Amino acid sequence: MKKYLILGTILLSISSFANEVQNKQGENTKIIKVEAADTKVHNENSNLNEELFNMEKDIKMMNMDIDMKMMDLKMYIDMASTNMLDTKMYTNMLSMKIMNMKMDINNLQNQIIHMEKELVTAEKNTIEIKDNELKKKLNNQIMSMKMYINMMNMKMMNLEENMKILDLKIDNLLRK
Repeated sequence: MKKYLILGTILLSISSFANEVQNKQGENTKIIKVEAADTKVHNENSNLNEELFNMEKDIKMMNMDIDMKMMDLKMYIDMASTNMLDTKMYTNMLSMKIMNMKMDINNLQNQIIHMEKELVTAEKNTIEIKDNELKKKLNNQIMSMKMYINMMNMKMMNLEENMKILDLKIDNLLRK
């Protein structure tokens, strides 16, 4: 009987020790999970930060390309309208350039729409960040990108108006 009592006491102490170890492991697992979640959010936002920067760079390059093409188009139209060039030949060439320009503008608009969607994702991700410095930095970048997108949308409307004017000038040249 005494043996069973001693054995029972030993089993009870082993059991309580095992419970303590299990509780400690649970706490450590929770800490590791929280740290892993913070690291994951930080990595996602670092990737998002880089992705936003690359998209902004691509859009700026497309924007510069469109600006150069617009100047080129206006120069040709001015030359054609002052009869410095063979009107029929250059009018057809201008029509092709305008079609290409419209495709470029459409591509840029699609890029801007994609960027707006990425910014929505970025805003959702920054809510979960615990690091206030990183959160502030990302929110500032998101605001900056939103302002840039608004500026680009205004430019797109301006470009569309310019394309309509160029189409009218081409029509006038063809009537000569």
